[in-house]
Amino acid sequence: MHMLAQTIPLLKKLWFLQLILLTVTTSFYFFTPSAVAADFLKVTAPSEILPETSFEINLEISASPNTSYFIKARLGKQTNDLRAGQTFNPNQNLWLSDTVSWDKFPQFQTDSDGYWVGKIQGRSTKTAPLGQNYLAVRIRTGSANIDSATYSLVIKEQEQKEETGTPTVVDQIGEPSLNEFVAQPGSGTEWVEIKNKGTGPADLSGWWVDDEPGKSSPYEIPAGTIIGAGNFLVVNFSSPKLNDLTDSVRLLKPDGTEVESFRYDTTVKGESWAKDEAGSWFANSNPTPGAENPPNPTVLAATSERQLTSKNGSNQLESDDPEETPGPKFKIPQVLAATTSATVSAQVGNTDKNPINTPLVVLGSLLLAFGGLVILKRKLKDRVITA
Repeated sequence: MHMLAQTIPLLKKLWFLQLILLTVTTSFYFFTPSAVAADFLKVTAPSEILPETSFEINLEISASPNTSYFIKARLGKQTNDLRAGQTFNPNQNLWLSDTVSWDKFPQFQTDSDGYWVGKIQGRSTKTAPLGQNYLAVRIRTGSANIDSATYSLVIKEQEQKEETGTPTVVDQIGEPSLNEFVAQPGSGTEWVEIKNKGTGPADLSGWWVDDEPGKSSPYEIPAGTIIGAGNFLVVNFSSPKLNDLTDSVRLLKPDGTEVESFRYDTTVKGESWAKDEAGSWFANSNPTPGAENPPNPTVLAATSERQLTSKNGSNQLESDDPEETPGPKFKIPQVLAATTSATVSAQVGNTDKNPINTPLVVLGSLLLAFGGLVILKRKLKDRVITA
């Protein structure tokens, strides 16, 4: 009896402890955040990924039938802190961080058996460290979150490609230059054309186009004006700026430094002043705003003349006579006798097309010379006899 009396109070204490334990367990079940396991949530992902690079996650899910779920990928260094991952929503074309509201994430719906198979795109954020990390997938319907198991993956540093040689670096530099202008338009307004002669874009924000200092107000080129290499900018003036007679066109940097200027003394209505490839200005009867200038007619004429005078390495203009016999061209001296002239003509090139005539002329000349010598010899003999 004594032992029974001691046991009853002990049992009462044990019963009280069990009641407390049951109460605590029930409270934990009802009040902890809802993150329960799905019936089946299989994740297949690569074991290695690159920093901030998209990778594919394949999924097989068995949950409540005919139910719509939101879904996202979670990634991090610790299994209890998976906030260094992002999920791609193809419908919005956005990458979503873990802390974005659920209604932004992609959705899927299970079939009548509660089954769904698909894939999503994930990637790490800038804060995800290199090396060992963990991946999990979370789905949500209503207020209930369902997590997959965590999977180990490694974020690897991106490999640097070896240079096979020293690359050629070309400096891309813009070179704005005055190219053409019209000071006396036939119609429309005055304009100045600027060409970028450089190998890279030219930013003309805040540059100025002006005439001679102290005359009209300079025109400021608007901010954000960029000319690509080889392209043009045409500045149209809303009111007259350039004089019809003597004036200048100038291009200035934002600080007022003069880059280039051209002074002219006259203009023709409807014509422009244009610059050729050598940098020389010429009067242009066919203005070409926004396009390449035509060739400089003065240079073109000089070039054509040089090409004619240098034909066949001679300083003579090419003959227009197609029948002219090739050979050196020179005039026969006037002091030569008629017989000598005939001989030289045969040597240089007879205009007679019959080849037999040439030896006959030579033979006749020789006979004439021989006859003259015989007559001269007889006269000398007679003089000697008479004396």
